[in-house]
Amino acid sequence: MRGITPNLLKMLSLSNEEWLSSTLGGDKTALHLACYVENAFMVEWLLSISADPNVSCAEWGTPLHIALRLKNKAVFMQLLATKPELNTQDKEGWTLLHHAVSCDWADVVETMITQECNFGIQDKGNAIFYSFLFIFLML
Repeated sequence: MRGITPNLLKMLSLSNEEWLSSTLGGDKTALHLACYVENAFMVEWLLSISADPNVSCAEWGTPLHIALRLKNKAVFMQLLATKPELNTQDKEGWTLLHHAVSCDWADVVETMITQECNFGIQDKGNAIFYSFLFIFLML
């Protein structure tokens, strides 16, 4: 588990309503930071009090993007259970499918394929998911 950041400590002093909408530390919410420190208990609690898993920050994308990059399956599955938007792109234009394939995370790729994902979304380099999948299948 990653260390607790000063911004996360500041958020702990706020009320639930303030905390959920707070973006201390730039545009990151409490849910972004809980995912970043890989705290599945805090992620579960935040989701139980209506934290929005679809909020995207400029640096990290959505909390799902963070969980995928860190290969934290427990956190990823918690977030996926909330039925979030799956086609959100991060600053590179990558969707969750791009990240799952790039991380060689086969079971998550399979899970994502069964969801309502758009396979034709291009990233900022004009690559589409099919290119990533082809490379993944060749490995």
